[in-house]
This record gives sequence, structure tokens and C-alpha cells, in this order.
Amino acid sequence: MKLAAPKPHSLANFDYAFNGTFDQRQVEEIVSARLVSAGENLIINGGCGTGKTVIATALQEETERQGLTVEQLGCPSRWTI
Repeated sequence: MKLAAPKPHSLANFDYAFNGTFDQRQVEEIVSARLVSAGENLIINGGCGTGKTVIATALQEETERQGLTVEQLGCPSRWTI
């Protein structure tokens, strides 16, 4: 039997120590979808390559697994007025 490779945006191979700013327990709490089921909003902010997409994708997958819905909205990195 051949096992599927982890998805590129998956917490299965996420390196929490790569930049020293992530608290694994906090990320796991976010991804647990407790905030979504409570009707809370979540904004994930950070520089390029810091893991925002990995966390957002993991959250979306967990909410779908629980039968909930979540929407990822992207914002431009710079606002022009």
C-alpha cells in the first residue's frame, strides 16, 4: 500500500521552530476550529513565508471535517489610496 505524501500546506510537516515565533499549542488551538464554531473571526498576519497559508488551510480542512464552513480572504500587501 502506498501512502499519500503530506499536502504542501499541512501541519503534518510544519516546522514550528523555523522562525521562533510560533507557539505550537496556540496554532493547534486555532486549527481546532473552536473559534469558528463559536462564531469568532480570525485574522492571520505576518511576513512572507511565515506559515499563514499553512495555518489557514489547516483550519479550513478541520472546519470542513467538522461540517462547518470557513472562508479565506486575501488582502493586498499594500493598500493604495
